[in-house]
Amino acid sequence: MNTLHKNTGEGGPWDGFLHRPTPTLEAVAHRHRPHLEGRRILVTGASGSIGSALFHTLTLAAADPIPLDLAGPTPTDVTDPDALDRIFSLHRPEIVLHAAARKHVPEGETTPFAVLATNALGTRTLATVAARHAVRHLLLVSTDKAADPVSLMGASKRIAELILLASPRTHAVRLANVLGSSASVVPTFLAQISQGGPVTVTHPDARRYFMTLPETVDSILTALHLPGLLAPDPGPPIRILDLARHLIAQSPHPETPITFTTLRPGDKLQETLLAADETLTENPGFPLRTIHTPTPQPDLSQLEDSILRHDLPQLLDAVQSLVPRYRPSQLLRNQLTQAVPA
Repeated sequence: MNTLHKNTGEGGPWDGFLHRPTPTLEAVAHRHRPHLEGRRILVTGASGSIGSALFHTLTLAAADPIPLDLAGPTPTDVTDPDALDRIFSLHRPEIVLHAAARKHVPEGETTPFAVLATNALGTRTLATVAARHAVRHLLLVSTDKAADPVSLMGASKRIAELILLASPRTHAVRLANVLGSSASVVPTFLAQISQGGPVTVTHPDARRYFMTLPETVDSILTALHLPGLLAPDPGPPIRILDLARHLIAQSPHPETPITFTTLRPGDKLQETLLAADETLTENPGFPLRTIHTPTPQPDLSQLEDSILRHDLPQLLDAVQSLVPRYRPSQLLRNQLTQAVPA
């Protein structure tokens, strides 16, 4: 029977879409249990799609997961060093999986200060606190949008990568679009299909790399065994139009129409896994490749000052000095004419 499933990353209407065998969270937990059992592991962004899947998998693997999230029972902001110090002193995590982030591309184009404060400065704060508490592993969940970014969100994640790569005992894994996550297009398409359409696709040839939630969790946990910046092989890029058609075909509404809109500010026609100045090498015995990337020591003073002053021109200058290949979208450039420093 065709149904619209919950966005669990397993058993959803995208099963078989990737044309490759994909694991379940239970299988991922079983594979990693020997290295995780009994370990105190803090998960930031634990109520998000990736964070909650990580937390569930760690529980299945008999680890001792510690949730940290703005929406949790004890809301904690990764930009608050005092709150983080209290959490680290109380729980003494050995491993930190940093999944908390503002992940939506449009959000970066309309609320740039909040996105940079969370994704960049929040990562620096977390890394500082983790080092102070002698955390053995700090792993950043990054995105392919950090490769030659055209969105502010992607640039913020590239800055987060630079922060982590300049710190001791840290790792970062650059992931593709996660099918069914709250930041993916799947929930939007499912909602549009359930309402009879139309399903809105930005461009007939827009392509993305895709992974399932279990593949994502497996990549994150595998990355703990390897240093540096890492990336899985998500297979070839797939047209978003083909994803929309697949979801429609799996639904009770196979006649749902599709309409084309336009690429949003900060969108690429096709994502890339690597920046122009990056290269890949294989890691024998592991499904992750190492990304060799320039790693200058990031100076965040100008970025921090621009956020405190709410100064958009200074903010964009700071981002471009940290990520030279980044160019602001037309939407952000239009805002420059209206920006008045506080």
